[in-house]
Amino acid sequence: MKLNSRIAVGVAGVAMVMSIGCAQPPADQLAAAHAAIIAAKEAGATEYAKEEFAQLEHQFTLAMEELAKQEKTLSIFRRYAEAEKLLAQAVMTGRQVETTTVQRKEAAKAAEITMEKEAQQAMVSAKDFLAKAPTGE
Repeated sequence: MKLNSRIAVGVAGVAMVMSIGCAQPPADQLAAAHAAIIAAKEAGATEYAKEEFAQLEHQFTLAMEELAKQEKTLSIFRRYAEAEKLLAQAVMTGRQVETTTVQRKEAAKAAEITMEKEAQQAMVSAKDFLAKAPTGE
């Protein structure tokens, strides 16, 4: 192999290693995970799905720690596969938490309506009972 060919192969190899090694942080996945947390929170997860929301926040924290770990690594050795996996899990969990929250909110609303109807019926029964009660005359 000629010297120019060897140099070209070497440069191509270095370029390939650099392009593979210089991975970029998963900005889109990070934004999606953050949006999932916001959506769950806005749906009322802190009230209706406290444990699930805490798990979601924990998953996001783990992903952020992995991102920070990779940022401390020399750029050609950065690997964001684990962070991407953790962020994808956070997105999926966020959607589940939001769904669970909406379901629990609806169940609470239905229970409140049922209790209100029962209270109204109790008031009617009490009024009927009082109307039939003997007066002290």
